[in-house]
Amino acid sequence: MDDEMWEAVRDCDPSYDGKFYYAVKTTKIFCRPSCKSKVPKRANVEYFKTRQAAEAAGYRPCKRCRPDLPAYDPGRELAEAGKAAFDRYFSDQEELDSKLKELGASKKRLSLLFKQYYEMPAKEYLVQVRLAAAKQALQAGASVLDAAGAAGYENMSTFYAHFRRQTGLPPAKYRQTGSSPATLQATW
Repeated sequence: MDDEMWEAVRDCDPSYDGKFYYAVKTTKIFCRPSCKSKVPKRANVEYFKTRQAAEAAGYRPCKRCRPDLPAYDPGRELAEAGKAAFDRYFSDQEELDSKLKELGASKKRLSLLFKQYYEMPAKEYLVQVRLAAAKQALQAGASVLDAAGAAGYENMSTFYAHFRRQTGLPPAKYRQTGSSPATLQATW
């Protein structure tokens, strides 16, 4: 079992999180097996079944992997905060940029996290949110220009391209029918 736990620590294997904790004798710190900190010397490692046992032995929790918290996933928290910003500020690009900047992550980092947790790039999600708002506005009778503006589009050609790619129809035709091409064929 010692060899298996060592391999989990060495490989930063998240599947072992919660099954055991490891502590480093020289630093007096304990971690989750998935911790991305520097791999310690094997001779300096001690294993514990619970975090309470590691604390009772005089070890303190790692500040990187936070084994003292039941669930610690800063990447997920950042992706969720980005998603919330897209959902709330999709129609105001300036405000959206400001809120995303407040998160403290680069656009690239946020996009990678978004893809990891939501299985799509952040830009694609933003397009979906904006187009959902545009469809709703068009179905309520708004003009194409008003629907594009309400959805946060500043460029009409981009709006038309995104709209046609997602629905298969130009916005004006969608407004007239309120549906996709499949529904149009069924009504003819």
